[in-house]
Amino acid sequence: MNPKILLAISSCERDCQNGYNQAVRDTWKRAVIGADCFFFVGNGSLPLVSDEIRIPAPDGYLDLPYKTREIMRWALAHGYDFVFKCDTDTYVYPQDLLATGFEKYDYSGWFNAPLKIPNVVEGKYYAWASGGIGYWLSRKGMQLVVASDPNHWAEDLWVGQVLAQESVLAFHDPRYWNDSSLISVHLNYGKQQQGDKRLKVSVKEMYEQHKGQRMQLPPPVPPPIPPELGPEFVEVMIQGRKIRIPKSKLPKREIMGQTERARRRGRR
Repeated sequence: MNPKILLAISSCERDCQNGYNQAVRDTWKRAVIGADCFFFVGNGSLPLVSDEIRIPAPDGYLDLPYKTREIMRWALAHGYDFVFKCDTDTYVYPQDLLATGFEKYDYSGWFNAPLKIPNVVEGKYYAWASGGIGYWLSRKGMQLVVASDPNHWAEDLWVGQVLAQESVLAFHDPRYWNDSSLISVHLNYGKQQQGDKRLKVSVKEMYEQHKGQRMQLPPPVPPPIPPELGPEFVEVMIQGRKIRIPKSKLPKREIMGQTERARRRGRR
């Protein structure tokens, strides 16, 4: 049986309103096949749409660990086997992402240092997988996160500390940060932070990244044909001008003449 997979995009009411969710919908989310993909929004009163899910967690940037914990709780309650958690400023190549072999591990992504070594980062932390690029958790990983209380404002750092001290199988995948084999891109990488506010990339940058995408998107649904251009109308010459009129208004011989001319053109 194939695993049940969730691509969980951590969002907020601000991003619902300012176009970040829509930019994801218009670009890489359209190419997701073989997994569910939802935005997760914290406490608030904004009406949400069908792919946005309200979870009981604060909606601010410094509260992201609580939101991540509730995302994992929701995923477990809905029977998911693996979750890829990312943000609204993450650009994902879904076909490549789902072919990474994530199902072999409890915790995988791009790590900032060798795994399972105490105090390897800044002399006090275990390595962690980047939340901006996105990381995978198995059911075991999700359960450990749900059972833990946040003790740091950086959700990816906190998740890394929780899992590094448990018997989970973690994997550093360098393809997440390799120009020749990109799996996902953190568009906000290197941006400054001011208190509770991130200086986020503009919505435009999601579309700009999409211009160079390698994946194949399903064809867009064609717009409906206006009635005056539909097959029940024909184009005729009247006083030197081409106009479209309903077939029902044409004399029968005119319709037959047009059909015969079309046949002749087809034989040439």
